[in-house]
Amino acid sequence: MKNTLYLSILLTILFISPKMMYAEDLFSYADIRSWSMGKAYTAICSAGNPSGYAFETKSTIAANYINRYGMKELSTYSCFGMYNNRILNTGIYISRFGMNAYNENKASIYFNRQLSKHIALGIRINYLFWQMYSMENNVHAITADIGMLIKPTEKLTIGLVINNPVRKGIIKGKSMEKLPVMIATGISYKPLSTLLLTCEVEKSISEEVYYKAGAEYMPIKELAIRMGIIAKPFIPTFGIGINLKAFSINLGAKYHNTLGLEYMCGVNYSF
Repeated sequence: MKNTLYLSILLTILFISPKMMYAEDLFSYADIRSWSMGKAYTAICSAGNPSGYAFETKSTIAANYINRYGMKELSTYSCFGMYNNRILNTGIYISRFGMNAYNENKASIYFNRQLSKHIALGIRINYLFWQMYSMENNVHAITADIGMLIKPTEKLTIGLVINNPVRKGIIKGKSMEKLPVMIATGISYKPLSTLLLTCEVEKSISEEVYYKAGAEYMPIKELAIRMGIIAKPFIPTFGIGINLKAFSINLGAKYHNTLGLEYMCGVNYSF
């Protein structure tokens, strides 16, 4: 009975904003820093771009939690790790969204490399699993993503991400349904050593264009203040980052005019 109630609430939220949940957990990779900056992830160091960590010299481990509208049944848990080396950077991402009655699970493997001083490429292979209340309706899929970073100068970065470029089908028994292709491109610019500005455009073949922008300001090296917007519908985001040498703690929130607040937190360790 309890699971049925939560499932009804989830379906109601999906009806209000179908893009928000389905595509958000299907194509998104929980990264509290970029989510606090309007979810503009393509042109900054982020797990959302398969090549996002290619220019980094240190390896990273991260754990993130997102709570939607105060309901633990609509939460996302994720962990991410990237090992950077001179041959081929490799990483892994695992996440789970939902509850017992319905949940979305994802496991991804990353491969990326800095090809030159200015260009980096990356690929990501994903295994997706939707677990339904009725077990016979469980769904599996394997997809791949491509990412690129271009740094014409030290201050300017251009990013590109193509999710599911070959439109791999959803595997459901003997039937198949095509998953959408999504393309996102953006730029980031550092006019000052303490200020980062970024914006991007995201388009799925089954959805309208989404415009996103964000900023990060660091008054001191231990503190980052972040804010951003997602346009149409207008959704503001904000957050802070606390840097403690090898560790960093990220807190953020996103406000939906109809549904309310999403709370986010995460911790990163670089070595």
